[in-house]
Amino acid sequence: MEIRTFDCLESTNLTAKQLALEGAAHGTVIAADTQTGGKGRMGKSFFSPSGGIYMSIILRPNIAVNENNMITVWGVRAVVRSIEKLYGITPDVRGINDILINGRKVCGILTEAMIDTVSGNAEFIVLGIGINFQPVTFPEDIKDIAGALPVREDITREQLITEISNNILSDIES
Repeated sequence: MEIRTFDCLESTNLTAKQLALEGAAHGTVIAADTQTGGKGRMGKSFFSPSGGIYMSIILRPNIAVNENNMITVWGVRAVVRSIEKLYGITPDVRGINDILINGRKVCGILTEAMIDTVSGNAEFIVLGIGINFQPVTFPEDIKDIAGALPVREDITREQLITEISNNILSDIES
């Protein structure tokens, strides 16, 4: 697994897709301290202030289009397991891609795929994960629904990124 880190990107998913098209390997992780154009499902913007975890992992599994939704499930499961292991708390899951702590969204997941229309298989999948790693002042439109992970001086962003990435790759490769 290779982790490429950046201070600021428009979007980790966008960068990951570009790198995947250029041949980046399965398991390559793109992480940024902030995003200027982060996005969520249905084209919604994803608030990405400095200090969060914004990461995307390039996956090249041999799965058919109708199995792509499993990638999001694996991503959610990987984040939940990582938070349980490092923080000792069990987050809730809402819908297919939101992770909550104390009823507030701390993580969103966005999966995008490049599909080979002949075989029906994914050429690559980009699994994007955005986590509010530390408390911030949220914009008015999300301040009542967004939250952050508990502050823990003994847990770094890098530890959580690595734990999540290892969990995702373990699920996909098993």
